[in-house]
Amino acid sequence: MPLWLEAEALVDRTRGLLIIDDTTLDTPYAREIALVYRHWSSKHRTVVAGVNLETLVWSDDTHAVPCDYRLFDAPNDGLTKSDHFRAMLQTAKERGCVPRFVCFDSWYSGLATSNTSERLTGIGRPN
Repeated sequence: MPLWLEAEALVDRTRGLLIIDDTTLDTPYAREIALVYRHWSSKHRTVVAGVNLETLVWSDDTHAVPCDYRLFDAPNDGLTKSDHFRAMLQTAKERGCVPRFVCFDSWYSGLATSNTSERLTGIGRPN
């Protein structure tokens, strides 16, 4: 919530696009640190130990404003990355965001995620 309090004044909720992406903050020397799990790292092109951060960003093609985030902790909370994706889109809708597009990596494109994106934003999948 504190991130949204900072971002809210910068976001035009009636236009722009929402971008959801994840990143692995690698921790090569971590042994027993909370939230450190094995994740794919595009940077290293292999699986590494790190914290996986999913971020929701609003953009108008000129500015990019982080609006929400989730930390992957499935062993403790049981939530997948797709669960976090859907939760962030739901929160954006509750905040009044009506994006022109929702952009995300293709691996998020499972049917449940695509259906949620379409239902919450009114934006359909390409034919």
